[in-house]
Order: sequence, then structure tokens, then C-alpha cells
Amino acid sequence: MRWRLIRTAPASGALNMAIDRVLSESFKSGKSEPVFRLYSWSPPAVSLGRFQKAGETVDVEMCRKHGIDIVRRITGGSAILHENELTYSIVCSAEILPCRGVKESYMYLTGFLIDAYRRIGLEASYACLSAPERVRKDSGFCFSESGPCDITIYGKKIGGSAQKRTRKKIFQHGSIPFTIRDDIEKFFRVPVSGSSEAVSLDKLHCPLEGFEDIILESFERKMGVEFYETSLTAGEKELAEKLIYEKEKAPLAE
Repeated sequence: MRWRLIRTAPASGALNMAIDRVLSESFKSGKSEPVFRLYSWSPPAVSLGRFQKAGETVDVEMCRKHGIDIVRRITGGSAILHENELTYSIVCSAEILPCRGVKESYMYLTGFLIDAYRRIGLEASYACLSAPERVRKDSGFCFSESGPCDITIYGKKIGGSAQKRTRKKIFQHGSIPFTIRDDIEKFFRVPVSGSSEAVSLDKLHCPLEGFEDIILESFERKMGVEFYETSLTAGEKELAEKLIYEKEKAPLAE
């Protein structure tokens, strides 16, 4: 099966979330080709889960002072500070997956990350298998807890993913952190003490050069697909810009 590969240049949080939304909403199950997108963030941004309130979750003024955007994802889950990382998003038809449950599809669609981490010598696994005692209730900050399907390395959570689905369509995105700030707690109002339980590739002394290619090779291998690379279409760009304009008129709930 052929998948569309899109690699976009580093972009603002607003543009990144707008592109994800456009790719998700324009996908037609049974008609559109599945999409795999890789991207990064400039400037850094906090992405809030779909139901989180900005004022209750982050220190809005501190983020503004340090040039950190605040945006909202189309998925649920907890807040993440996206800075020095690689982020992926997937849009596909539910019918092409060999599993139907939310948990099973979530793990199936992150299997490429397990494979990629293992290819660079890391003992990656799912929290429910490797560190069930570390599985915690959502605290509002992504790296403070590990859900059952989150990926852990040596018992510590790396990155995070979230999924939105309908009966026929699945959208999933997630972070692959290269570094995590030591002072990250000052940007959040929710507890972040558990962030010491999180890990990034720099803390594991992993070379980052070539890792993006490993990600793509692992995805093709695990999913049994073939990529063909494209850019965003003119229509997709136009829709993303329209979304940004509309969001600017409706600020995040404080």
C-alpha cells in the first residue's frame, strides 16, 4: 500500500496544528491515500489537549515572556511543551488496520517507534508491559505520567501520542523529544514533578543524525507500506491559513 509522506519545515504551533487539522478533516475514508507527516516547531509551543483550559494548565504570561506559543490540539490528552523534537502525524482509514479497538490501534500505529528506538540500541516497550507500576492517572502534563500504551525506555516515558477517531477514520500524532528542558515546570500550573520520570534522546546519548530516516524505514517496514513524498497542496495550504485566521479571532479559553 502506498502512503503519502509529507515533511514540512519548522513552523509555528498555530500552523502545525492547522495543517494537522486540515489533513484530518479533508481525508475521505476509502478515497484518500493514508498520510504520514513529520514536522518540528519554531518557535517552541505548548499544545493543550482538546479539553484543557489554558489558564488552568499553563502559566500564560511566563510562556509569552519566553516566546512560547500556546495552541490547542484536535486530540485529547495532556499538555506538552514542543521544543527540540520531531513530531509525527498519521491519517488513515480504520478499515486498513488489522485491529479495531482504540488501545490496539494506538499500539499498532506506534509500533514503528518501538522498532526505531530498538534499531538505535534502546530497550523500548509499552508501559503496560515493561513498567505497569508506573502507569498513572492523568495529571494534566504529558510527561508526568505514563499511560498503558505509552512508550517507555528503561522504565521511563519517552514522548507521547494522542488519537482522535471516528468509525471510519483515525488521526494520531505524537512527539519524539530530542531534549527536555530542566526548567520546564515554570511554564505549567499543573504538577510536573513526575517529569523526572520522562526521558529524551539526548539523555540516552543517542546520535540524532539519520534518526529521521530510521523513523521512515521503520514505519514502512512495520506497516508494510511504501512512501511517496509530496508537499502540501495549494488547497491544503489555503485551508490551513484560513484556520489560523479564524483562531486568531477566537483566543484559547483562559
